[in-house]
Amino acid sequence: MHRKTSIIILSCNTLELLQLCIASIHEYTESGTYEIIVVDNASEDGSAEWLKEQKDLRCIYNEENLGFPKGCNQGLEIATGTELLLLNSDTVVTKNWLKNLRCALYSSPKVGAVSCVANCCPHNQMIATHYENLEDMQDFAADYNKSNPELWEKRTTLIGFCYLFKREVLEKVGFLDDRFSPGNYEDDDYSLRILQAGYDLLLCRDTFIHHFGKASFKKNLSTQDVDEIAQRYNSLLERNGKLFEEKWHVSRDCWKMAPEELLPYLRQQVVEKEEGSSGAGLVAQKIAVLVRKTQEKRYGLCVESLRASRLPAGYALEIFSLAANKPYAAQVNEILSQTDAKIKIFINDEICLVSPLAIEQMLEIFRKENIGMVGFMGSRSLPVSGNFLEAPDVWGSVHMPMKGSLEEIRFGKAATHEFTTGVRFLCPSFFATQVDIPWNEDYDKQYYAVLAHCRAMEEGGQKMVVPLPREIWCAYQMENISFDSAEGDRRRYFAAYHSRLDDVLSSGARLALYACGKDAHVEGWQSFSHPEGIAVGARTRIHETALCRLLSDNFVGEPRISVGDDCAIDAYSTLTAHNRIVLENLVTVGANVQIKDYIRAEEDLGLAAEDRELLGHACGIRIGCAAEIGANVVIEGAVQIGCGARVRAGSVVKSDVPAYCIAEGNPARIVKTFSSREGKWLATPDEGVLTSLLEERKKTDPLLTYAFITYNRSRYLRKSLRSVLQQVGNDPLVEVLVSDKASTDETRSLVEEQQKRFKNLRYHCNETNVGAEGNIHCAMRASRGEYVIVAGDDDYILDGVLRFVLSAIVKHRGVALFCLKKEAVPRWVRRGTGILEYISYVGFLMTWISGIIMRRDLYLSVEEPQKDDDTRIPQVYLQLEMLKQNPEFAVLYGRVLAEGSGERMASGFNFGEVFIKNYLDILMAAGIPAYLLSQEKKRLAEDMIYDRLQKITKYHYDLPLDGIFDIMHEYYGEEPYYEEVVAKMKEILQEAGDAGGQADAEKKDAVNQK
Repeated sequence: MHRKTSIIILSCNTLELLQLCIASIHEYTESGTYEIIVVDNASEDGSAEWLKEQKDLRCIYNEENLGFPKGCNQGLEIATGTELLLLNSDTVVTKNWLKNLRCALYSSPKVGAVSCVANCCPHNQMIATHYENLEDMQDFAADYNKSNPELWEKRTTLIGFCYLFKREVLEKVGFLDDRFSPGNYEDDDYSLRILQAGYDLLLCRDTFIHHFGKASFKKNLSTQDVDEIAQRYNSLLERNGKLFEEKWHVSRDCWKMAPEELLPYLRQQVVEKEEGSSGAGLVAQKIAVLVRKTQEKRYGLCVESLRASRLPAGYALEIFSLAANKPYAAQVNEILSQTDAKIKIFINDEICLVSPLAIEQMLEIFRKENIGMVGFMGSRSLPVSGNFLEAPDVWGSVHMPMKGSLEEIRFGKAATHEFTTGVRFLCPSFFATQVDIPWNEDYDKQYYAVLAHCRAMEEGGQKMVVPLPREIWCAYQMENISFDSAEGDRRRYFAAYHSRLDDVLSSGARLALYACGKDAHVEGWQSFSHPEGIAVGARTRIHETALCRLLSDNFVGEPRISVGDDCAIDAYSTLTAHNRIVLENLVTVGANVQIKDYIRAEEDLGLAAEDRELLGHACGIRIGCAAEIGANVVIEGAVQIGCGARVRAGSVVKSDVPAYCIAEGNPARIVKTFSSREGKWLATPDEGVLTSLLEERKKTDPLLTYAFITYNRSRYLRKSLRSVLQQVGNDPLVEVLVSDKASTDETRSLVEEQQKRFKNLRYHCNETNVGAEGNIHCAMRASRGEYVIVAGDDDYILDGVLRFVLSAIVKHRGVALFCLKKEAVPRWVRRGTGILEYISYVGFLMTWISGIIMRRDLYLSVEEPQKDDDTRIPQVYLQLEMLKQNPEFAVLYGRVLAEGSGERMASGFNFGEVFIKNYLDILMAAGIPAYLLSQEKKRLAEDMIYDRLQKITKYHYDLPLDGIFDIMHEYYGEEPYYEEVVAKMKEILQEAGDAGGQADAEKKDAVNQK
């Protein structure tokens, strides 16, 4: 689609500035992508005469000064662009300014308007600059204006000096409110109208333009004139500020609020306008509320406060009671099985809601799908006592009854435009979830059940936050608060998440590690400084003499040292972080290695090392997946070591080491680089060869594409995407692709969020829903990898599997197919040749799309790739066709899937038709010999059909079994084991029927007893 920006400039007696502005637009904006509309508000400085001489401008000449809102509206009325830009005449634009702003504006359908930063601008849109003239300014801007989605901030208001918005916004919201003429607060008003219409506002901190500001208008004025103008300006500011507050019923300082805090107030305006209209036809969206009941009177007040809360139109509360004297987690799981509400509120009856907007603001926070839990109070670290309130980093707010009145208690201070802050442990008294994860019933009491649930959410990739609202959400009903906990639960929790803390209370240690993964070995953790800022992954081994330490007490939420899963750090090695040190998964660190993300200034004379200035960078040190650091290596400063890189023993590293490079020496230099084109390590005798090989790598297709096929299942995709990205990181040899069948949920925004961190992640969205089978082909065609895995969105790949796959591809490059065979054995590879061997080794696992790794060029050579799409398992046909072109294959044995994979069983088709009839039809069409077909039928029955029948009947999957015995007779009737197989199938179905009948009878008895 061709886009054009209508740039609308208001001018009144600013000729010199206007000329600079228009000249900069012409110089720094791509020709043909914009039109300039100038509205001259009765200038007396020759502006109109000059404008009439310009042939490339569209101009409006007013006989009187109509002010900013009315003048802008005149320009908007004649604008023809796909997006509209209000630009002050006292600005000078810069390189990439409009390109960057457009990029942000069209980054999501939810974005309605964007603006940039400047040297002179209110409301925190100003940045510090040090240039002295416009030439230097342009040099500064050329370096500054680099598009970076991580620097886009959601805002409540944007300043109108450079205000870009979509035409659809104008059509939906309308023109500027001319009641604010001649100017001031019209941009705040327009911002709130855009927010109220459901759009986001973005401040692009990756884009800078120069703004002369008020100083330019004082240039040729006397002191008296300046004072008079200032007086009139302040009077106008006060008048329009009051008008703004009367219109919106919010403070004129609302720009300091975060959108999620302000939006419920804006929606309230809509509700008041629509009051009295019929609610007929609204389908209530349920919010399940689980109230832990300890005392009748408190319970009544708690429930009353819930019912008094204001809910968005179409929402209703569904209230359940939890008994205080019964196991908490077990009760929760029982209620979760009874409700289909997405949002669940958990509240103890000692809490009452005091803000009518609490639930609505909570729902606004939950618009971000990666937020799994919201509470009113929490902490970022956990003391070894287990009491989060003893942590040094508690956040949140609550009213407490003190001597007959409520006292406001606040922990932490919100930054401007921030409504929430991230925590890791929530107070059990009041919180909510929007993601269902089963509660661990090993915990009897509430407190540690909630802490364990917080950790489960974190492990599932969900965030936990608490709000820092101006209007506190809730209040305790009593002064003395205690949590429902037990010593057995405490020991169980620390054994699960901090296994080295079993008897630590007597040691004098105060804070636990930020995280300590399952089966990690960190015997020396008590010698670490500031362990609350140090995270250790699962199965990682840190020698008892190795040290991790924070140089200062600067932990603020995210770990300063993060060691991934399956890492190894040998004896006497030390990691010291001033900013951040990250070791991704599978990193090996040899003995006596020193890693520190800073250096000391050397220019100072006569100062001890600890007194010299620390030099570092916020990005710190990152060591990529599967990198290897040899013994006695020193790494210091801001250094990035890519995945698969190796640093040989004794080296000193002070600069970056690219992925798949080998470095050695003091200072370390690259001596070898892996060539993906050649498939081997090549020597790099000088910088020229290294540069050439790295450039070649950029132009060479990745070795592997891991392609997800998905449709409206962002909940599952989030977990599966995380399981892949945490293994491959930004590996240049691996592409991660999401092929989306035109989802209408949060899929796109989920991927875009991850793309900010992972440059090898791509998103491909089909224009229409092409179906699951059609999406297989879309994913294959959209992929760039030499080999492609097309995977389901609920298959969670076990850590280390993709490293194993990548290694196998390099060693066995050229084969037509790899197959991942799920077996609980050490990983190994088996080569084979031909269709018959492939079926013998792999069998019905050919139907599991996530386990097949196809060579893309062979797929593209299949004449009719969609020939068997109607079978629902076209991947079986594709594998056979590819083996006809190249008979070589390899089977990769070992464990493949992480716990929880296949959460959502396939549904909507007949099990027998697809996995028995269609599968065997494809094999027979390929001319498989009778003896091998007979063997495969038996294996299919014993290893797949029996298992699936048990699961379908036990879990009531939507996979009809109609006609299955007719299919068995047709395809198995001549086999000697036919009777045996059918008898076993009937036995499974009979057992399931008996179990179901017994359950029905128990339910009937329970009803009769009631």
